Amino acid sequence: MNMKTKVTVENGYGISVMKACMTCANKDCLRLSKSRMCALHRKRVSRYGLCDQWKMNPQMKAAGSGEGRVKRVEYLRYVMRVRQQESMARQRGLTVVHRSIETIREMYEKTFGSVYINL
Repeated sequence: MNMKTKVTVENGYGISVMKACMTCANKDCLRLSKSRMCALHRKRVSRYGLCDQWKMNPQMKAAGSGEGRVKRVEYLRYVMRVRQQESMARQRGLTVVHRSIETIREMYEKTFGSVYINL
């Protein structure tokens, strides 16, 4: 699963996608351990690893289709600040409940409006 040179392919919309574990449909995220595993090899995936059974994941296939939406940079910074606050509280020894991304999005939308840019 090692990769020495970066290989890219185009999806159906002309977007270049790097062939690697990080863009593979066989990557499986284990929610309890928050680690990513290859569903075929049952090994932990490396970001730039690649094997012969790589298959483009659905998100990469849809990139450029026009169905995607662009998130506001302010929202992305808001998410980053929330995650940093959680991390700093944990480092101080406080018990912190990890907020889901859906909860963070709802908090943002109540205060600032949509997380998406209208193009």
